[in-house]
Amino acid sequence: MTTRMFGWWIAEPGHNFIFVNPKDPEMAIPAGILSHRGKHGPMLLVQEDIVPEPVVRYLKTVQPTFLASQEQLFNFGWIIGDDTMIKQAVQQEVDHLLGVKMP
Repeated sequence: MTTRMFGWWIAEPGHNFIFVNPKDPEMAIPAGILSHRGKHGPMLLVQEDIVPEPVVRYLKTVQPTFLASQEQLFNFGWIIGDDTMIKQAVQQEVDHLLGVKMP
């Protein structure tokens, strides 16, 4: 599978992403409205205690660099649920992967 076949075919930074635990599918439906705010982006599935490797690889692909243009400098993530649905360590990992990659 190529990078562009994952996450709505987005392969550059500057988008919104929604993170949902697939054990709570009822949370995914109302969360979908968040993808309509700002730059559209996909919903990505994470476990309560781990970011799956395909999601990690994808987020590294769309991670902005300090040389990115201004409109591509920031990714935004919406974590759906509390820290019982998505543990704090996973939230921190997602935040790190969305942030600017320094050289």
